[in-house]
Amino acid sequence: MENQLQICSFEQAKRLKELGFDWECNSYFELDGSLINHQDYWDYNGEEYYQWSGDIGVTSAPTVALALQFIRNNKNVFSCVDFAVANFRKGYYWNYFSFENKDICDKTDDLFGSYELAESALLNKLLTILEKQL
Repeated sequence: MENQLQICSFEQAKRLKELGFDWECNSYFELDGSLINHQDYWDYNGEEYYQWSGDIGVTSAPTVALALQFIRNNKNVFSCVDFAVANFRKGYYWNYFSFENKDICDKTDDLFGSYELAESALLNKLLTILEKQL
């Protein structure tokens, strides 16, 4: 398995788009939810390469880390995933806070089996909170 950052799920990507996510990504989701690589949209026209521009219905597929960076930069909600040992169990947990809104502050009591699971659960939680503010 390659060391790659985890891509958001199709549902997460759609929710991010509703929140204004418009950053350039290396991957995209088509309308049916299939994941495509940015390079797959390059075609040869006989003389030079050009980028496919038919992006109607295409949703950016950011990594979870990039999505959390977008939330930090644009929504001012700071978050992290960390490792813990509690009650003879070990795993990853998340927390988040906002300097601007004291109601946006929480941590999970759950311990996740991997960093990626905790990070994805954190993104889902933040998306739910931010959607309620719309």
